[in-house]
Amino acid sequence: MYMINFKSNQARFMCQLKKTIQIVTYCGLIPFYTPRLLDLLKSIYSFQFIEISDGFSYLYCVAIIAFLSGMQWQKIITEGKEKLILLPIFPFFLGLLYSSDFLFLNPSIILIIALTLSLLIDLFILEKGYSSWFKNLRINATFLACISFFL
Repeated sequence: MYMINFKSNQARFMCQLKKTIQIVTYCGLIPFYTPRLLDLLKSIYSFQFIEISDGFSYLYCVAIIAFLSGMQWQKIITEGKEKLILLPIFPFFLGLLYSSDFLFLNPSIILIIALTLSLLIDLFILEKGYSSWFKNLRINATFLACISFFL
């Protein structure tokens, strides 16, 4: 009787944790869309809103890439894949280069490439330990973040 109750409580906790992770992830996309939303509101209403440029979204994206790279380094170390320790540096440095005229690319394109590289590292190199719902969440969040740069 106690074991059944423990398992149901654990399943309920995992379900709630999954929902919380999804909510926090999708709420984390709000800063990507904030400048576009404010531009839309300025065009509908005649008064001025606080001015937030695309630089806000770019800096936020670099912070997200740095966070993801840190998580990847931790996973590489705990899985004993020290040969791959430099791999998360590529999206991170690419993200840092967004403000320079690196390869004469638009900053949005550079950040989209960095986000995509980070996703590919998670999906194909560090795939162990990620459940299918989390992989789908990462794909969706990366896609939605990348789409924000085209609006």
